[in-house]
Parts: sequence; structure tokens; C-alpha cells
Amino acid sequence: MQKYIFIAVICLTSVSIFSQGNKLFIDDFKEKWANAESYTLACLALMPDSLIGFKPVDDALTFRKMSLHILQNMIWLSTDYMNGDKFEHAIKDISPDKSELISLTEHAFKHTSEVVNNLRPHDLEMKVDFFAGEKNVRQILILMNDHLTHHRAQLAMYLRLNGIKPPKYRGW
Repeated sequence: MQKYIFIAVICLTSVSIFSQGNKLFIDDFKEKWANAESYTLACLALMPDSLIGFKPVDDALTFRKMSLHILQNMIWLSTDYMNGDKFEHAIKDISPDKSELISLTEHAFKHTSEVVNNLRPHDLEMKVDFFAGEKNVRQILILMNDHLTHHRAQLAMYLRLNGIKPPKYRGW
């Protein structure tokens, strides 16, 4: 009997520690995501209206289209793979001015933050069918952050190519 009690205690402790680790991951992500939002918006704010159509080479996206790609990806991943809704990809076809682009980006960050705020620790283990194979929600969160970082770095380079110093990096 004591053996079974010991095993039960170990199992419950393991589940509790695992759940706590997932809660910490979500909390860390929220902090990182809030800083990513402020840094991204600062990059967008620095590009002059007259240059949001800038692209460094012919086969690159413009600053505007790169920005739209970033926010479209955030909404797509958080919608299709985290909250069960489907994203219709309507953002592709718009050409906002800079103030509208900033507003759309604020909306995308608000949306993704709300989705993350509604995640429970065990949701991170939920499996989703992704085009790159089965993933869990934690992996989708990591991908969403990595994708944002990758393309935001391109926006920072677009700024530099136009003689504009990007904002100070906000990592954590």
C-alpha cells in the first residue's frame, strides 16, 4: 500500500511541477511579447510615411508589405493554431498608410496577447496539425516569436538603409 501511495505522490508532484513549468513559460512569453510589441511599434513609427514603400532590392518586400506579413503571421498562428478559429488572410490585399499600419499592428498584438492570456498551462501540450508536421502550442508560440524577430530585423535594416537609426533593442 505504501508503495502505491509513494507512486501516486510522485506522479502528482510531477504533474504539478510540469504544470508550473508551463505556467512559467506562458508568463515569460507574455513579458517577452509585450517588449516585442513596443519594439516593433517603435520600428514602424521611425519609418517616414514617404518611405513605407521602400524595398532594398527588386525581389524584396516593401517595408509596408513586410510589416503586413509580420502581423498576418501573428494572427494566423494565434488564431488557426491556438484558439481554434480560422484566419481569412484578408490583410494581404490592403495598402494602409503608416498610421493605419501602426493601428493594424497594435490590433494584431492585442489579439495575440488575448489569445496567450487565455492559454492554460496544459494547453501548451495540445497537439496541432501544422504544415511542417504535428506541433504543440508551445512550439507555435516559439515559432510566432521567432518569425516576428526575423522579419522585424529586416525592418530595422530597412531603416538603416535609409539612414535612420533603429530604436534601442528591447530583449526582455
